[in-house]
Amino acid sequence: MQDGNAQVDLVVMSGDDGRVRLNDYKVALGELGLEQMNALEVFNTEKMKWVRMKWNFPLPVGAVGQLIFVKYETVLLVEGLDDLLAM
Repeated sequence: MQDGNAQVDLVVMSGDDGRVRLNDYKVALGELGLEQMNALEVFNTEKMKWVRMKWNFPLPVGAVGQLIFVKYETVLLVEGLDDLLAM
């Protein structure tokens, strides 16, 4: 990432409604260094742009193994994102 922090990965499961909420994983994310007080953005693959989100925002999961890209709002460049999207 551009801000010098390492990328982190976390495997999560969707809830009964087929969505993931980051606040359901706040302890695991906190252990990885992601703090709930920071503003986040999620990559919208339909619009191909970053959109602001809240920690309790329900992220839809379309399929098993789907990747969801989330970053701090202050991070301007996520290295390797174009390669991942091309897969």
